[in-house]
Amino acid sequence: MSQPPPVTTLLIARHGETAWNAQRRFQGHSDTDLSPVGLRQSRALAARLAAAAPDALYCSDLGRAVRTAEHLRELAGLEIRLEPDLRERAYGIFEGLTIQDIQDRHPAEYECFRSRDPDWAIPGGESTRAKHLSLIHISEPTRLLSIS
Repeated sequence: MSQPPPVTTLLIARHGETAWNAQRRFQGHSDTDLSPVGLRQSRALAARLAAAAPDALYCSDLGRAVRTAEHLRELAGLEIRLEPDLRERAYGIFEGLTIQDIQDRHPAEYECFRSRDPDWAIPGGESTRAKHLSLIHISEPTRLLSIS
């Protein structure tokens, strides 16, 4: 009788709060830093996730994700594996803007965005489908944690 294939448990966590999160601005690939609230959140997250005993820690290469992952690295003794494909979707001309800014400055693009067409790409950014496809290859047969 053969053994069942190994099971992968995937834990996904978002980075701690940034000033742009608090201001409801699109971040995408912009490298914004954690706010004081975000630093507290990342410490609390690390304490809870360390109990899950992950075998691997993958992280976006953006500073806000790395700083969030560093707290878990310290508690669990894991190496942070930087994976650029774990970045948030690239929001192109929307990055740094609020919804109101986008509606005012890019009304036609905002309507396309609202349509949720998975193949529509924000100018200077990427489509939802392209973002999803970029994530397919990231996995291994173990328990891992991803912070993006």
